[in-house]
Amino acid sequence: MSLGDRQAATSFLQRSAISIQGIQQFLGGESVTNVGDRHKLAAILGKLLDSKQVLPIGHATLLLPAVQSAREAARRAQKLRDLGLSATGAQQFVAGLPMNGADDRKILPQVVFVALASAPVPRGAGYNQMTLDDTAGKER
Repeated sequence: MSLGDRQAATSFLQRSAISIQGIQQFLGGESVTNVGDRHKLAAILGKLLDSKQVLPIGHATLLLPAVQSAREAARRAQKLRDLGLSATGAQQFVAGLPMNGADDRKILPQVVFVALASAPVPRGAGYNQMTLDDTAGKER
């Protein structure tokens, strides 16, 4: 992992309200000790994994948020398994539990680096970008 990748991930995770200790543990491949940090990391990684995928949802799922939540957790765990995590590690991470496998803990930061690198770069012309055109010329 390059220094630039590590700095980008650190900045992203700080903006996402992960504690400094949690960031260091996560990026260092250690077990994240803070329960709140583990839940936030699971949510962040879930959003990164889901950023471009839309799932077909049935009427029953729309009516039962718990069913939808369980379905999303299972789907995210499957995506993590597809990326190389063990089944146990993926389920532990999605549930916000401490991850036992050192190999699993080393894979997760790499997933974040790849997801951040492939995320679309913010472009200008959004509602919060202002430009000033103060060129000399005739007033209209």
